[in-house]
Amino acid sequence: MWIRQITAITFLAAAAGGCLNVNVPQIPDVNIGNNSSANVGTYVPPSGSVPEGPLPPAPAAGAPVGLYAPDLLAYPDTDVAVTVVVAAQVDPRWAQGATVTFYLGEKPVASGAFNEDGVAAATWRTHRPGEYQLSARVTAVARRDQDPLLRAAPATMLACVRPKDAQLVVIDLDSLTPQAPTVVGRLAGRYTIVYAATRSALSGGAAKDWLRNQGYPPGPLLVAGVKEFAPGGGVFKTARVKDLTRLYSNIRAGVTDKLSDAEEYAQRGSGAILFPRYKADAKGMRKFAKELEKLKARNRVEVVSTWEQVEQILTGRASYPAEAHAAWLRQEAFRMDGKRD
Repeated sequence: MWIRQITAITFLAAAAGGCLNVNVPQIPDVNIGNNSSANVGTYVPPSGSVPEGPLPPAPAAGAPVGLYAPDLLAYPDTDVAVTVVVAAQVDPRWAQGATVTFYLGEKPVASGAFNEDGVAAATWRTHRPGEYQLSARVTAVARRDQDPLLRAAPATMLACVRPKDAQLVVIDLDSLTPQAPTVVGRLAGRYTIVYAATRSALSGGAAKDWLRNQGYPPGPLLVAGVKEFAPGGGVFKTARVKDLTRLYSNIRAGVTDKLSDAEEYAQRGSGAILFPRYKADAKGMRKFAKELEKLKARNRVEVVSTWEQVEQILTGRASYPAEAHAAWLRQEAFRMDGKRD
């Protein structure tokens, strides 16, 4: 059975500014703002829409066909790529040629066609700073066996438009705890909240639903593509830190449970707030203390155990230096086994 392979999500700087979004092999023909509601649900076989060779099989009767639209973070008044992917256990070529229309509210703003990778992309020009909720749905199919696409629920995406000097706090989903929603909600009054996850785009929709249901404030969710997800979350998120700090230089802090991410934030001039992970015995504590002491920019790394401490740091009420935490770990290790380093 074919498993939907989503093009690896990377982040790109648009010609007129910058954005964080999906990088697709090519952008199909785009018709900005020329869509008509009369076309919704119609059968329009465009030229060249049928894949070469035998037609890929359609999904089994009753099999779910979903759409996923990645969120984006972008500069104002900038042309950016908006994308949607097919999330179904079928050969992605099955969707090739079907038309997707993107809407801002009820207004169609862009359209594009699925390519052989099951990715549809179009160009949309951002507006002034703010949050914009876009939706995408299939409005025309290239072949009659693609009718299940017309019945797929619309995909939603959050376009977070911010100037280059916006203050950001980037939060790794793996660092969240039951106490986090209240704190993050208060921080959203001071900072733009950006969520990052090692989850693949195949589960990105579920992650968005989870954040909303748990009461987290709105913010773009940056996820990995299937091929990025497989090697390990550390690789994906460290690469995303580099891209984020390149486009947005005023990142107040990255909140993470990965030492590699914390080091990347710190080395690029941002603050890093780390929820540590180590084995709670003397050996594990000494090992982690040594790793903290080896950080090249450890003066910008703070180590916490609660979200209340995160808030204290970001509101200037307290500090939890990595060096102090390393010293505490060594003291605890000595208390456990009575050995000095």
